[in-house]
Amino acid sequence: DVLQIQQSPQGPLNVLIQGNQQRDRPARIAIDSVELVGQVLKMNQGINQVWIDGPGHLVHAPNLESSNGSNDVKRLSWTQQMRFDGKTITMTGDVKTRGGQKLENGHQLNVGITGGFAEANLSNKIIFSQNAVPEDVELLDIRYGDNVKMQTQTVDEVGLQHSAQQFQMQEVSINQQTGDLTILGAGWLRSVQRNKKEAVSANSNSSQTR
Repeated sequence: DVLQIQQSPQGPLNVLIQGNQQRDRPARIAIDSVELVGQVLKMNQGINQVWIDGPGHLVHAPNLESSNGSNDVKRLSWTQQMRFDGKTITMTGDVKTRGGQKLENGHQLNVGITGGFAEANLSNKIIFSQNAVPEDVELLDIRYGDNVKMQTQTVDEVGLQHSAQQFQMQEVSINQQTGDLTILGAGWLRSVQRNKKEAVSANSNSSQTR
């Protein structure tokens, strides 16, 4: 593992963290409930930016006392690049998301999303030159674009599937606080419910659902 720190007198701090690929120990940085992971992680306080050139992933594990009561743990991975300016995390290259959430009826909702890029916005802006991190740093919304595919599945306590949906669209934004989806552009939806023999398909130019 390698840690490099550069700082001119009264100048901005530059940090490089390099993981050990042979030992499968990537570089990591954790900011409250958000963790960024990649082989080489760089930070420049002068421009307030953290970035990873190459593949990596983000893990968001909400605090147990989160205001919206969500226990949804998300993992977003990319293959090309990540940029984080303290407020918005931009990921490019075969972005994939996995997440799961316990519903009020006790069922488990599993979600998988793929797209060419994604942008995730945080609730509070982080200034890397400050020692303190704002309280309650949570994901507000995630926007996916470039041939987005989404799959959802609900299963009960014994693992029996109750519903499954498949979406394909140009762009979708997901509000992490309410679960609302805003879909832009043409696409299609296929939904299968338990005890229903036929799937339901739909085409739309723009729609919003929850």
